[in-house]
Amino acid sequence: MSRHLVDAAGVVAQTAALRDELHAAALEHAHAARIDPLTGLGNRRAWDEALDAAHRRVLDGAEYLVATLDLDGLKAVNDCYGHAAGDDLLRRAAEVLRSAAGSDDVCARLGGDEFAVLVADASAEAHRRVYALTSRLGGRVSTQGSVAASVGSATAGPRNSLADAVRQADAAMYAAKRIRRSGRAGTSASWAAAS
Repeated sequence: MSRHLVDAAGVVAQTAALRDELHAAALEHAHAARIDPLTGLGNRRAWDEALDAAHRRVLDGAEYLVATLDLDGLKAVNDCYGHAAGDDLLRRAAEVLRSAAGSDDVCARLGGDEFAVLVADASAEAHRRVYALTSRLGGRVSTQGSVAASVGSATAGPRNSLADAVRQADAAMYAAKRIRRSGRAGTSASWAAAS
């Protein structure tokens, strides 16, 4: 009888250990499904989930700053130096975002050469951080040694929905890109904020 109890206790312990391993594996897979494998930033799924969560907070009166970024010159880097150099450029852009982001900010690679940042704050300090990020992405176009991007931003809050802020940030980013292409941007990255 005691041997059966020992055997049963071993089966229970083994079952508990397997359950814990399966639970850990499920959590790991859920996390991996939200990470861009090239850059380590959040992917489109993570971005959409962050926007959903932020939307509920905006309805309760919170304000957010949304910034969208589009790298300038990725195709030229790929064409001149190969896709490995282009991948390195994307990883460097992600590093710039990570180093400029606050601990509560959500940084994501939306696809291709498009990135976004969601800041759970729309204070003057948040705007300064986005402007500082833009300054770090200076240069006319990205090269093997530098990352350049057009950046747009907009604020979501009681008078502007999060969906509208995302659209406005995109429109501002494309306006900044047009300015850069026209040669009026000088040597620093273009940045535009929606009003």
